[in-house]
Amino acid sequence: MIDKSLVENILNEALSTGGDFAEIFVENKVGDSFYLVDGKIEQAISGKDFGIGIRIFKGLFSVYAYTNDMNKENLIKVAQKASKAIRGTKEDLVINLIKQEIENKHKIILAPGSVLKEDKISIMKEAYNAAKEYD
Repeated sequence: MIDKSLVENILNEALSTGGDFAEIFVENKVGDSFYLVDGKIEQAISGKDFGIGIRIFKGLFSVYAYTNDMNKENLIKVAQKASKAIRGTKEDLVINLIKQEIENKHKIILAPGSVLKEDKISIMKEAYNAAKEYD
C-alpha cells in the first residue's frame, strides 16, 4: 500500500526531532453494523474507514497524527508536524527496513465481507429468538 522508500522517508521525518521510536498504521476497513431491537432491524450501517496514522514516542511521551490523504507530500507533512511536538535532539540514525514473513496463526476461514447481509441478519434473528425462548 505504501512503498518502502516512502515509509523510510516518513519515519525519518517523524524521528527528525529526536523521537525514540516511530510507527505507521494503515487502516483500510469495510464493515457493516446491524442493530436488532425486539427481533427487528432498527438500524443498518455500512461504511469504509481509511486512513494513515503516525505515532512517535520519546520516553513515556507520545504523539499521534492521522490523515486520510495518502499523497506522498501530505504524509511527509503530517510526519513533520507530529515530530514538532517531540522536543529532543536529532540523532544520526539509519532506518533499514527488512521484510519479515510472519506466520498467520489466526487464519480467516470465512471472510465476513463474503457473507450476504441477509444471511447475517437471519443469524442475528435466530440468536435473538433462541435467547428469548430460553428459560
